[in-house]
Amino acid sequence: MLITKNVFRTLVISSAVLALFAESIDYFFPNLVPAELRNALQEFEPLEDKNGYLQYIELGVALTLTLAWLVSVVGLFSFWSPARALFVASLLVPIVWAGTLGPQVMSGQSEALMLLSLFFAGIITAIMYLQPVSGYFRK
Repeated sequence: MLITKNVFRTLVISSAVLALFAESIDYFFPNLVPAELRNALQEFEPLEDKNGYLQYIELGVALTLTLAWLVSVVGLFSFWSPARALFVASLLVPIVWAGTLGPQVMSGQSEALMLLSLFFAGIITAIMYLQPVSGYFRK
């Protein structure tokens, strides 16, 4: 099957929309996570933040990663060549960073949407370096 520009753009948009839904569903529907798990997570304090700077560092990293991801998605949509490396980095860096955040609780719906988004991101990563899609980035 020939992957056209429109098919590639559809994959990029699908992955982005699924990721946004996955990240926001637990915020808008907090009852999807049982109250016992939410309470246990709020009581857990993995690091003692003596100076109060840790939350600002986490916010700065999160905003930087979000901005990098948004730029990479827009870049992939418009076939901007540096967006390919930025997209891969915006997938890999959060994996390392997530290990420093401590335990996380997500609803099953949020987890399913995130896995589906990552599935699409894997497809995008594979085909953006193969022909004919890689040729679109050179023009």
